[in-house]
Amino acid sequence: EGDVRAVHPVVCRHPETDRKALFVNADYTKHFEDWSEEESHPLLEYLYAQCSRPELTYRHHWQVGDLLLWDNRSVQHAVIPDVGKGERILHRVTIEGDAPR
Repeated sequence: EGDVRAVHPVVCRHPETDRKALFVNADYTKHFEDWSEEESHPLLEYLYAQCSRPELTYRHHWQVGDLLLWDNRSVQHAVIPDVGKGERILHRVTIEGDAPR
């Protein structure tokens, strides 16, 4: 695990649709700029909870042959271990693009 440091807006706009999206992730967002981790914690926890509200999520029910694509500029991906003894094959492609704004 490296010491990755970047500063991004908490709310950013999608470069093609101009729609707003939260740009926080519990694995990477540690605090708000100019706030301590302790000061940031309550608001970040609230924002993380919004990302997992059932009415704001999509749950895919896999069938053989399914292919799923998503745009990481405006969604978050969470693995749910629901394949039983089945095989999960993931191919990740990252395309260069604009920095969050």
